[in-house]
Amino acid sequence: MRDYLWVNIKTIFRIPLSVFFSVAYPILMMVIMMMSYGNPSIGEGYHLIDKYVMVVIGMGILPLTLVSFPIWVASDIEDDSLKRMLFFKVKFKTIMSAEIIAHLLVGVFCIFIDIAFAKVIFGLNMPGIKYFLVFLIQYFIAVVVCILFGLLLALMLPKTQALMPVGLITMFMMYMFCGAFVSYAELPDKIRRISGFLPIKYAMNDLLNIWMEKQMFNNRFMLISLIYIVALFTLVMIVYYKKYSHWRIKV
Repeated sequence: MRDYLWVNIKTIFRIPLSVFFSVAYPILMMVIMMMSYGNPSIGEGYHLIDKYVMVVIGMGILPLTLVSFPIWVASDIEDDSLKRMLFFKVKFKTIMSAEIIAHLLVGVFCIFIDIAFAKVIFGLNMPGIKYFLVFLIQYFIAVVVCILFGLLLALMLPKTQALMPVGLITMFMMYMFCGAFVSYAELPDKIRRISGFLPIKYAMNDLLNIWMEKQMFNNRFMLISLIYIVALFTLVMIVYYKKYSHWRIKV
């Protein structure tokens, strides 16, 4: 599994589209936002960059988990790579664990790149180590939810040509619900009510209170994320056993 994991990580960084949307695109949006609006104070010694960096992180995580990762899995299904591995008794959980962990590690790397860039270029305020770790843990949970949803999409719609537009539409809908291009407070009430059930919304907007050291955990976010993780994992296993488990027996 370790070798397969390492191959996955290296391959991800060799795909220009993945590198652009996961690394370059969030930084580009950060620069555009700061050049357009400046870096005004939002009170208590914090500035716009302290809030916007969380949005920027989400803008890189969503294409990674809802477009790149599902297409990666769907490609394995389309070219029969998954079928061959299952046929030779490689466990489904081993295959998916390696691919999920590879993309999660890339996601964590991108989070650190975004934070480092914001700190060096725009003077991002950093919380204490305890709050910083709690922030990372909770943002990581939101990434896990997104990647499980991406896996479900790939297993249900294992055709890359069909999956790409579905992933892109889902990604831009998440951008809309999370206030990626306008202030979340300016969104219509109906959209904000819907986004209240999306873990990534909390990661991109509400974890600011942790960054500002006002709270340790967002309890509503944690509850909603737990429900999503259990539900999505259950659906993934159901789809796998219905559509792919027989590949272990015959090709």
